Amino acid sequence: MFKSHNKYLFNKRIFDIVTAIFILIIFFPIIALGIFSIWAFNGGSPIYYANRVGINGKKFVMYKIRTMALNAEKNQTDTTSKKDSRILPFGFILRQLKIDELLQAINVLKGDMSMVGPRPNGINEVSLYTKAERNLLSVKPGITEFSTIVFFDLGDIMSKHKDTSLAYNQLIRPWKSRLSLVYIENRTLVLDIKIL
Repeated sequence: MFKSHNKYLFNKRIFDIVTAIFILIIFFPIIALGIFSIWAFNGGSPIYYANRVGINGKKFVMYKIRTMALNAEKNQTDTTSKKDSRILPFGFILRQLKIDELLQAINVLKGDMSMVGPRPNGINEVSLYTKAERNLLSVKPGITEFSTIVFFDLGDIMSKHKDTSLAYNQLIRPWKSRLSLVYIENRTLVLDIKIL
């Protein structure tokens, strides 16, 4: 059992590295266009450095193409809706097509993340975890998994609520966590490929 788990982790790491390199090469023109567009129209760093909590509670910096106005995180909540006034016009497109997430392939190469795994949350959200949710920290967080697919339209869902952080933590996070725990209990390389 232990040997087969180690073999799975080794194969998953190889799969992660190959897939991340493939994504960065294939989507380089789109990533570069997104970065240039944010820089040209809004100035400042086009990269957003998000503090997240990973495996075993280890903190790391997750990379994204910035889709909001500079210093947007200082004046409102972490959870955003489609109607959030902080989102730049071009940022809506990047978010809708999930182009802003492609830079996380760098996190995968660094070993902070996996291609498939529970989405990493910030310190505030992790502090609210139930005992069951603490199991989400037993694996590397990922770029995608079941909850990413189910809640693909999260921005639309959040636009119906005034307090997006409250709505996220009461309505969305519990369901995302359940889906992530189902993934953890059933994860295989074949399942990862199917999710991708």
